[in-house]
Amino acid sequence: MKKQLSKTEVETINIELHGLFGKDFLTKKQRVELFHDKARGVEIVIVDSVPCFFKNEGSWLPHLKFLLINCFLKCVSVDTGAIPFVVKGADIMRPGIVWIEEGVLANELVVVIDEVHKKPLSVGRMLFSSADANHQIKGKIIQNLHWVGDEIWKA
Repeated sequence: MKKQLSKTEVETINIELHGLFGKDFLTKKQRVELFHDKARGVEIVIVDSVPCFFKNEGSWLPHLKFLLINCFLKCVSVDTGAIPFVVKGADIMRPGIVWIEEGVLANELVVVIDEVHKKPLSVGRMLFSSADANHQIKGKIIQNLHWVGDEIWKA
């Protein structure tokens, strides 16, 4: 079910997004809709026909299709061997990581990109800071939350 949001509803969501990401994403001039899929328990904010954010466990996360247009998260690059695993929902392990942007904090959201084309593959939550992750040799570094081809991508 898709519903166009009122200016008040848009402002409410924008305040939440500003609190999470430190910037405003929605304007009153845009067509902002909320898609609610009760079967999957998913809410997706759609702006001018582009899925931009979705609710995951009560918190807003950026949609990968929006990150293709406006990549505002810090990046982690993976090698080509890791791509098939990342897009099947696997958490990102240290051996597959090529580069981690400096200044990433533990529990911060990041976008995982491929090293060749620099395209977003997934959104994940860092389990370590970039400084600590760079000293790791093996193990899980990023919890994969949303990836190309998952239910949110298809919705």
